Amino acid sequence: LARAVHARSRRTGPLVALRAGGLRPDELDEAIARARGGSLLLTDVGDASPELQARLLHALERADEAPRWLVTT
Repeated sequence: LARAVHARSRRTGPLVALRAGGLRPDELDEAIARARGGSLLLTDVGDASPELQARLLHALERADEAPRWLVTT
């Protein structure tokens, strides 16, 4: 489904898909940078550390700088 949403969007950047439950906060920053201009799919956000969830919330609040977000829990 995420690939279909991304493919039908006007985004020119890549679709970057990651499991949030296993990410370190610095890896989230790298994923956001890689997905800029594209879409970022994060699965298992509920399994992510509180620090990562806080960093994710902060990134979502700066939506003008971020890629399109596709998030699942």
